[in-house]
Amino acid sequence: MRRILPAPGRFVIGIDAIDELGRHVRHLGTRAFIIGGKTSLSKVETKIRKTLGESDVEIVGIERGLTGCTHGNIGRLTEAGRTLKPDVCVGVGGGVASDTSKAVAFKLGLPIAVVGTTGTTNAESSACSVVYTEKHEFLEDLILPRNPDLVVIDTKIIVETGKNTLEKGMGDALAAKFEAEACHTSQSLNIHGGLGTSASLAAARLCFEKLMAYGEEAKLGVDNGFLTSAVEEAIEAVKLLSGLAWEGSGTAAAHAMHDGLTLIESIAPPNRMHGEIVAFCTLAQLILEHRPKEDFRVIIDWCHRVQLPITLEMLGSTDDKQLWKAAEKACDPKDTMGNMPFKVTPRMVHDAWLMTDLLGKRFLEGKL
Repeated sequence: MRRILPAPGRFVIGIDAIDELGRHVRHLGTRAFIIGGKTSLSKVETKIRKTLGESDVEIVGIERGLTGCTHGNIGRLTEAGRTLKPDVCVGVGGGVASDTSKAVAFKLGLPIAVVGTTGTTNAESSACSVVYTEKHEFLEDLILPRNPDLVVIDTKIIVETGKNTLEKGMGDALAAKFEAEACHTSQSLNIHGGLGTSASLAAARLCFEKLMAYGEEAKLGVDNGFLTSAVEEAIEAVKLLSGLAWEGSGTAAAHAMHDGLTLIESIAPPNRMHGEIVAFCTLAQLILEHRPKEDFRVIIDWCHRVQLPITLEMLGSTDDKQLWKAAEKACDPKDTMGNMPFKVTPRMVHDAWLMTDLLGKRFLEGKL
């Protein structure tokens, strides 16, 4: 079986990295169609215009009002692109802008550059667009034939997006190590139909090491507007390493359980963000795998210190009837629970959530 390592063509990260956007985009095209949301573009549009102009890249169109990655928006912007005749697309923002611009570029047959402006997501580098309905309900993962040609992450902009943002991205990235290890053990295929490489597994483990070493300090830094080395290490873990890990190796129980819990309205976004749910479900995957108590304690302590939910009440629901329905959804054969190296049943998922909740309460009482 072949092995596949999906990765962006070029990944640029650092302070004021956005100032170099123009010279990198210039390698891709000279007529840019920019796609983003109102908030993200309001922060960086002046800088983008300056850097593209300095490299003689013309902006032929700008979408400033993007609010969701839907088939409607993808279709509308694809038609706009056919009229504008760009030769490169530039996505600017968080997960919605990244995923929509990637899909539009694919449909137009154009190269794509993505500028990430928030620490909550690792969507920038992947060849996957998560598509939702107009009611913001998950619809499907659109798997694209290639990763973005260029990803630019300006760490100063990530910090300027404000407090209580980076931990959401770190919560999602927390799952990378454990899901990658599960997929490699079970020899499961990634979303591109190949086995994971040693490189993607190494990226997953390095991601975890960086989160444990720098995560707490990074959250403190971002929440107070500080751009320290720890902040940069954590941002790289979220934006690059976790992306290489999940896309290259695959996801498993944590993300399948996340998908189940999104059936519960009080937990589903926007009430709780993707990374917050995944963090709790990563703890539950550790229970499924019967990881040593000390390993579990280290990770639940880390989650608590960076203010990620460790009990069902903190997550948003303790309704047992709803949890059973969510557990059944988590075990959907079309989801990634089957990537675990052993069979997982709804009962196992339900009880793993309850045990995580119980241990979370014991931790808060100082009894774990």
